[in-house]
Amino acid sequence: LYEGGTISGGAVSSNPEPFTSGDVNGTIHRFITWQDDPSCPASQCPGNQDMKRLVVAILLDGTASGGTRAYQELQAQITDPEVQPVVNENPINPGDNNQLPFTLWLTDTPCNNATRQPIVAGHLTHNTRGRCSTGQKSGNNPGAPDLMFTEAPPFDVEAPIYDYATDVEPAVNPEADRGLQLVRGGSNGCLADSLNIPTVPDVLEPDKFQKVHKWLTPPIPNGFDVQLDGEGTLTLWTQTVNEAVHAGRICVWLFVRQTNVLGVPIDTPALNASPPLVAANYFQYEQSQWPTTWSEIQVPLNFTLSTHLLPGTRLGVAISVERAGTPGGGLQFMYDEPSFDSRLEVKSHSLLPTF
Repeated sequence: LYEGGTISGGAVSSNPEPFTSGDVNGTIHRFITWQDDPSCPASQCPGNQDMKRLVVAILLDGTASGGTRAYQELQAQITDPEVQPVVNENPINPGDNNQLPFTLWLTDTPCNNATRQPIVAGHLTHNTRGRCSTGQKSGNNPGAPDLMFTEAPPFDVEAPIYDYATDVEPAVNPEADRGLQLVRGGSNGCLADSLNIPTVPDVLEPDKFQKVHKWLTPPIPNGFDVQLDGEGTLTLWTQTVNEAVHAGRICVWLFVRQTNVLGVPIDTPALNASPPLVAANYFQYEQSQWPTTWSEIQVPLNFTLSTHLLPGTRLGVAISVERAGTPGGGLQFMYDEPSFDSRLEVKSHSLLPTF
């Protein structure tokens, strides 16, 4: 317990429990599963039920006024304080030998802010190609990338879903699109200049900011040295524009932003460790038919990274829509909304910061 003491004789009921909260109602289901822990010797962990997993599933009876809410999942790991070794802590200390996910939720807040800012209306596309210090910019003016936080967006059943790119509207049903609309790249492939950090408007490709979008974490705090294990997943909520039926392909970059001796920010990309793109500085994901309604996709990220996340550096991710693999005009992406919780997850054995 938080202030000491233990609870004994606890039990999990197998019977569904009804609940009501405002105009939301449904049932809560609880289950326990067991599995063996192959890393624990039989002398200390006899039997094959060393690890137990409590699953809590909530099933809604109907749609509340906030609209359809998609599947969400939260996880945590705890240990039995009475088993060997006797120094177990709960929750598990991120600084031990356990590999833990560094989960970062994508937001609509520019990185010159220290905290997530509430979304109050639709807006023009954020130009995220510049430096955090320039603040929020739109149009062909390089501005701050958006932020990623270790805290998921707050739940609000009444919150509407906004349009994050009111300057990119489809010819049909322009009022129906939501989230970020990224148009296809100007050339085929995952373009090398996507990680450039311009300080002036782009003369050759003035709409480049509508083709690539970047997110950064806040600066890593003092006292942390985060080494990533080379495993991760980028989870995105996405759909085609106007529910059009066509293939889709996206490019993903994982990178570390640090400042050189001249005070200039530099983005160092991770290298792909999965064939056939081994040593490429980008990742690709494609579907022969991209989702036509809001759906969750997961982009595997197996990588090598030449640098640690040291104090003052930022971890970043960028996405674009690859031209050759996407016959339509572009794709939509939703984030910073509790039912559309797009996020980056990378694995580490290091002590992890929260922000």
